[in-house]
Amino acid sequence: MIGIYKYENKNNHKIYIGQSLDIQRRRYQHKSSTYNKEAKDYNSKFHQAIREEKNGFEDFSFEIIAELNPEEYSQEILDELEKFFIKYYNSYKEGYNSTEGGTAIPHNSQKGEKNGRALLTKNDVEYIRECYNAHIPFRIVYEKYKNQISKRGLQKIWWFDTWKDIHPEYHTEENKYWHSHQAKANSSEIAAQNKRKFTKEQVIEMREAYKNGLTPKQIWLKYAPNVAWSTVYNIITYKSYQNIE
Repeated sequence: MIGIYKYENKNNHKIYIGQSLDIQRRRYQHKSSTYNKEAKDYNSKFHQAIREEKNGFEDFSFEIIAELNPEEYSQEILDELEKFFIKYYNSYKEGYNSTEGGTAIPHNSQKGEKNGRALLTKNDVEYIRECYNAHIPFRIVYEKYKNQISKRGLQKIWWFDTWKDIHPEYHTEENKYWHSHQAKANSSEIAAQNKRKFTKEQVIEMREAYKNGLTPKQIWLKYAPNVAWSTVYNIITYKSYQNIE
């Protein structure tokens, strides 16, 4: 599941906001990092707070507060959502977030600005494999990396012809089948569903509700719970229906 999640300390109500392409896996990672001194985020504010509580994770509630459809996913949207909720819950200044949110994938292996086919880093490949496992279509991932690697080069990574040692556990029959068959089917379905569903009046009403203090999740639940969460977010942030003021 792709999206934004929230941990809240039941004792002092301080909050941690996180993002992930696989929220369930990320929960396991938090548990591992909290008690593994070798983990690079062992001393993060959040993990320290868990260790300080008498009952550890039992003293924290967990909630998924935003879910993205893989077909509509983009790192930009995920970053913006994380920033929004960190600000909304004030979890950077008053909670356990160490930054104001958002992330960037470094490309340290580029050999000069004019190199349009620079090699990818290990971090890049890990991210690509996480997208693969999260059932994010190849075309969306390629759009992100097309200025650094050829389409054929990315396909070799995508299908585990190269970098076989990175996340080999994702190279499952289920994932292979999805990307070989379901990705194309879902693309057509999403395209059909995303035809202009909302009237000008509905778009304006949702944007006004956002300006008046409703959260994106509240707007989604109130006006359009039958569509993807990110569809509503794109409307109220003017990423879609841009011709409507």
